[in-house]
Amino acid sequence: MLTVTTSSDTYFDAHPVTLGILVRGDLAATWDLVEEVKQASPDLPVIISCTSSQADSSRKMLHQFSRSMIIQHHAAVSPGEEINEIIERSRSPWTSVCWSDMEVMTDRFLEPPQEDEVICRVPLLEDPSGNLLPRCMIPFGKDETIGFAPLGEGKRTMMPSDYAGIYDTLQFRTIGGYAHRFVQPFWQLADFGSRIW
Repeated sequence: MLTVTTSSDTYFDAHPVTLGILVRGDLAATWDLVEEVKQASPDLPVIISCTSSQADSSRKMLHQFSRSMIIQHHAAVSPGEEINEIIERSRSPWTSVCWSDMEVMTDRFLEPPQEDEVICRVPLLEDPSGNLLPRCMIPFGKDETIGFAPLGEGKRTMMPSDYAGIYDTLQFRTIGGYAHRFVQPFWQLADFGSRIW
């Protein structure tokens, strides 16, 4: 069960990219990111996903921003399920997804990828000190099991790190998005990457 709230103006205008924000913490901390993004691109559609426990009285701030939406889940769901809901409501060819506690480089993260056949472009991720985090997950075999080794750089990755990325909206829907049957994020990401691969 979920509740969807939209800003007072129309959200469904065409735009090349929609930004999806997964709330980590509480909703109140999300509005600084929304304001920053809207200053850079006022017409950009923004979809925020949170649970009832994260939602607070700051929900009314949604109406300060044009083309915005909040999806409030009444029960705990996985990040993949939240992304499925965001991308289902996206009307853009590309949907960027990040967490509310991330700082977004708006000039790069809100641009559609130029490459063909990219289902998800994974952004560069840095820790608070500015050190690059591993973002490319490469499968490897050991004995009779398969594991994933994180690399700092690479041409392709098996799955997006921490779900952040710029998703091809239509291709994401075509492969069925993230599987809801996985509870652990690692296995949900691994399943998603395996089906794409």
